[in-house]
Amino acid sequence: MGGLVDFPGAVHEENETLEAFIDKRASDKQREALLTPPLEDQGFEKSNNSEATISVRKELVMSDAASIARQYFEGWNRRDWDRWRELLHPEYSYTGGDGVRQQGPEAGLAVGQMFASAFPDGRIEIKQIHDTGNVVVAEFIAQGTHQGNLMGIAPTGRRVEMPVCNVIEVKDGKIYAEREYIDMLHMMRQLGLVPEEAEIGAR
Repeated sequence: MGGLVDFPGAVHEENETLEAFIDKRASDKQREALLTPPLEDQGFEKSNNSEATISVRKELVMSDAASIARQYFEGWNRRDWDRWRELLHPEYSYTGGDGVRQQGPEAGLAVGQMFASAFPDGRIEIKQIHDTGNVVVAEFIAQGTHQGNLMGIAPTGRRVEMPVCNVIEVKDGKIYAEREYIDMLHMMRQLGLVPEEAEIGAR
């Protein structure tokens, strides 16, 4: 099927429209492109049995690691926890800025929801996504106002803007491992919990 990529296991649920199928699996940009009529020109094919195979042009493929990572961040921005959970592999692990590894998709979901609760207006702005096969290095800016409990830290009402680097490993079309690198000291300073460098040097 020259220029097209098949998605194994892409099965329509009963009474599920093509638009709904795409909405659950595509990023914002891919969704817009895929739903631009005519759909036939976008490379969609449907088999004669109950299993529908969706094929898209390679530039719109949703199964590659970079696209999965992008969907992951966009899902957090939308607080779409159902979709976010779907992207996590059953053997998913998360290692945060403190170096502690947490195992299981529910642990990953809890981390994402904790940050969303601490920063209700929080947003992720992707700067770069570097794809090396099944591993992605994503650089982004996380920003928001500290209005909820953050790992035991009471709300400060302060605005935070943090550069973050995530290394994401994809397996079986899902996020298998996530290692997050973040300067926690820089965040504590922005929250007013640690003196600025200038203040330390003045003592």
